[in-house]
Amino acid sequence: ILVVILLLSLARPAIAQDISVETVLTDLNVPANVAIHPGGTAERYEVFVADSGAQRVIRIWSNDPSRSTEVITGFSDASATGKTLPAGNPFGLLFLDEKRLVVGVAGAPPELRLYELTEADTPLNAEGAKQKVTPELSGEESEDAFGSCVGLARTRSNDYVADMLVVAF
Repeated sequence: ILVVILLLSLARPAIAQDISVETVLTDLNVPANVAIHPGGTAERYEVFVADSGAQRVIRIWSNDPSRSTEVITGFSDASATGKTLPAGNPFGLLFLDEKRLVVGVAGAPPELRLYELTEADTPLNAEGAKQKVTPELSGEESEDAFGSCVGLARTRSNDYVADMLVVAF
């Protein structure tokens, strides 16, 4: 264990020197999450951003990060809920495959929406989700339970676990 700690402590300064930060996109309004579109290449891949405060999901390309395009627009601006986070805005993002994007949407109750992406240049309407799912809540406060998706992960079925979508609200 001592050897591992020693190697890690020696590697730490080298790792820190290899990291650089570059601002590539500004004028976002409460960016909440990012997801890398599967199927890209080392030279060009797409990054999707949940621009929550602007009620949209945008896409940027790695080879031209200063230009963005809207992918999904029109999430409801129900910020008059009195909650810290505005209801109806996108927060979580996860790709199931190259065409299907899961978006976690804040609300009372929160929900997950499944979108099928197209090759068209026009953005999808937020209400055009192929599927909407809300968590099953129990108890007295379930009707007024406000939440936001703070994390999405997917397992791949194998000998130990089934294929599952894990959501943290």
